[in-house]
Amino acid sequence: MSLTGKHILIIGGSSGIGYATARRAIEAGATVTIVGRRPEQVEAASVALGPSSSGLNCDVSDPEQLRVVAQQLGKIHHIFYTPGPFLVDPSLNLDDSSLREGMEIRFWAVVTLLKLLMPKLQENGSVILMSGTANWRPEGSPVALATLGAVETFVRAMAVTHAPTRFNAIAPGLTNTPFLKTFFGENYETHLEQLAQMVPLKRFGHPDEIAHAAIFLMSNTFVNGITLTMDGGARLV
Repeated sequence: MSLTGKHILIIGGSSGIGYATARRAIEAGATVTIVGRRPEQVEAASVALGPSSSGLNCDVSDPEQLRVVAQQLGKIHHIFYTPGPFLVDPSLNLDDSSLREGMEIRFWAVVTLLKLLMPKLQENGSVILMSGTANWRPEGSPVALATLGAVETFVRAMAVTHAPTRFNAIAPGLTNTPFLKTFFGENYETHLEQLAQMVPLKRFGHPDEIAHAAIFLMSNTFVNGITLTMDGGARLV
């Protein structure tokens, strides 16, 4: 799948699925701009990706920072939005800012970003958002998980109302990203082994596998308005 001559914007591109997608896009001939909120991590990732990449720093929950990023960008062919992890505490007895964070980052930041960048999207361009299989089998914060449903509905609506720009989503299941090491800490390997037994394939996904799907959605110009589930069959059991 060739992306020669295309410019890809990846929000959350300095690690995990976003970084793997940036690497695959460059291998397919694209130039890539990665955006992240940790300057050192963004710089290191951009250097590792090589001369076909550049990096920008941004906290996507801040509309003003999004505007600054948008002003620095030229023509864009594809946008891949890969936000970080969200609230897992199921309690509603948290402060409002904590409860709203997931929706602000996973939904409203997307709306703000697209308002700024839609004029820069080129012919046959596409937008890929990140959902998750927890939308079907909820575990964690009800408020945060509701954003996954919002993302998928938004994708379907935008695919109709803003054609010919294509909108799709990816819903990954358990994926072995750096976040899991932080989340599980010293019991990382044990938890991975236990959770993998719940998946028909008996393993987690790899960021590069999700990245392959993202490149497919960018390249295939007839795929529009779908949520592509990648969970090793976990939804079936």
